[in-house]
Amino acid sequence: KNSSKKNLSSFPVVAIVYDENANAQAVSQTVADALRPNTSSSVIFSWPSPFNFVPARIEILPKIYPKINY
Repeated sequence: KNSSKKNLSSFPVVAIVYDENANAQAVSQTVADALRPNTSSSVIFSWPSPFNFVPARIEILPKIYPKINY
């Protein structure tokens, strides 16, 4: 969701999936479409094969400022 008063150009979004031991097991990246002020959009992530672990937590990281290391 863009709750600011400025337009956001398209930006990368990363999903990290963790197992029950808090180990990162899968990562995917997609690009979110541009967002006008006070609008929202869904993003879809995909992986090449089913997980061989039980996902316990998913972290979503929008990279609105791509030149900054998070």
